[in-house]
Amino acid sequence: MLQVLLADCPVPLKLSIAKDGEEALGLISTGTAKPDLILTDLNMPKIGGCDVLECLKGGTYSVPPILVMSSTANRDEISRALAAGASDFLPKRTDLKAFQDSINLVLIRKWIEPISVAFE
Repeated sequence: MLQVLLADCPVPLKLSIAKDGEEALGLISTGTAKPDLILTDLNMPKIGGCDVLECLKGGTYSVPPILVMSSTANRDEISRALAAGASDFLPKRTDLKAFQDSINLVLIRKWIEPISVAFE
């Protein structure tokens, strides 16, 4: 489903999928995956989403925009995720169009806005 939603993205994307937070950190920290966008949940096996965000923020590698999508309604968890470096938060009950728009917006902020500034 994610591949279908991202097919119309203004920036071409290749998906790398991790089954849990530990695998995600391993893929990123070793350079096996060099994502332009990270989509994560807060509730993951082994290492939770907020802990993944904090590890990425404290790492020595470049971190792309991170979109958190989770079923949690806990404002403290959402605030912690945003403080740890999440670019945006979407509740899992978000409709598909809003989800696609959020991904596009995060990518536009990363790719298109810096290009626009460079030409000013």
